[in-house]
Amino acid sequence: MNKLKVFGLGNEKDYTFVIFSKDQDFFKSFGDLTKKAFGHVCYSHEIEKTAEAGRHMVKRVSDYADRHETCTDHGVVFDLFFGAKKVFVVIHAPAKARDMFMSALGKSVKWAR
Repeated sequence: MNKLKVFGLGNEKDYTFVIFSKDQDFFKSFGDLTKKAFGHVCYSHEIEKTAEAGRHMVKRVSDYADRHETCTDHGVVFDLFFGAKKVFVVIHAPAKARDMFMSALGKSVKWAR
């Protein structure tokens, strides 16, 4: 798994947020991270099935700017806010699920300078 680059993070009473670098590997790396934390991929748009004869194509993270995506899975809600150079991820979940995510995150990131 490619390591996600983290610029910052925080924890509030009922949500946690993480600020990631936005690079082409983000979709796969974030999907791998959620799989490591919860046992399944909670969010990944790396490959999308197109209407044209069932073909698959790789989505480019550069196409995601000034955009908000939400993914709800097994009681965990991910709000992803895509900016020009960073992705802000807000995790709304019970404390135990957020702890699982943060534990997996700690083993899967490198800190930005």
